Amino acid sequence: MFFNFIIFVSVIMFLIFIFYYLSISSKVNDKQSNNHYSCNYEKKMYLSKSEKIFMDKLLSIENILNVKVVPQVCLSAVINKVDSDIPFHNELYRIVDFGIFSSDYCKPLLLIELNDSSHNDRRRNGRDDKVHEICEKAGIKLITFYTNMPNEEEYIINRINNCLSKKEDI
Repeated sequence: MFFNFIIFVSVIMFLIFIFYYLSISSKVNDKQSNNHYSCNYEKKMYLSKSEKIFMDKLLSIENILNVKVVPQVCLSAVINKVDSDIPFHNELYRIVDFGIFSSDYCKPLLLIELNDSSHNDRRRNGRDDKVHEICEKAGIKLITFYTNMPNEEEYIINRINNCLSKKEDI
């Protein structure tokens, strides 16, 4: 008799466990299917402090050079991949700090990278090399400025003017 009681209690406990597991599992699945993950989001600054300072200098020269400046340019917005056996375009989803465009925004004239100390990282160097290679193959000029340099307005204007007036890449 005692043995039957133990079996009965064990079966009841097992059924309770299964019911509990299924109810929790369905709640988790409901949350996932309704995209109610327990995750919080917050907005962040679009430009870093050094990018904002540099952007202000670039904006001050738009009228001088008759160009338009666009921050955070995705390579896929200005470069198409052609003649490739590989259908994926992952390498074009890299972001360049600034783009200099014709005054009607139709033609990319020049891309600018603003390098801080994070560009000294070995993995970052590989990314930077790939961006340079892609831009070179696409025929888009890419120049680099460094945050540890003064980057005065006249210097920026001269570098951009020199790059735009040359036929070859810098």
